[in-house]
This record gives sequence, structure tokens and C-alpha cells, in this order.
Amino acid sequence: MFLAPVRPGDELTVTLTVKAITPRRGTDHGEVRWDVEVTNQRGQPIARYDLLVLTPKHPAAVHRCHARPLERQTHVDHDRDQAADH
Repeated sequence: MFLAPVRPGDELTVTLTVKAITPRRGTDHGEVRWDVEVTNQRGQPIARYDLLVLTPKHPAAVHRCHARPLERQTHVDHDRDQAADH
């Protein structure tokens, strides 16, 4: 969830904190749930969200994994957000 707008030239810092690690029986991967916080150069929170990642249980499993990484893109409509604020 975005908490504040991001402007060109802003310097962002992303902090990931592990919330949970869940092995999956009968597979070579498990789940890792992260808390994600994005702050700007003034330390103000810009975004917070929960991230779920499937990850190999053992480093050797990385070589057997043929899945492509997922991309998550978020489009922010600043004009709509600013109109809602007024």
C-alpha cells in the first residue's frame, strides 16, 4: 500500500524483515513471508506491504529450478490520488 507520493529524484530505501518461514512437505521449496517498508530520503514511509516468496529449501535446489522469476509492477495514478484528497 502506498502511503505517500514518490517524486522524480527521490531516493528510496527498501527494508525487508522476515515474518515467517514455512517449509512445504514433499517439495524442494518453502515459503518466506516478508514485511516490506519503503522510505524516502527524509525517512518518511512511502509504502508498506506483505511479500510472499517461494524459495528453495537447499542451495542445490536453485540449480534444479527452471521457473522464471515473477515481476510485480504497480501503477500509481497520482492524479487520481490527489483528486481524492481534495
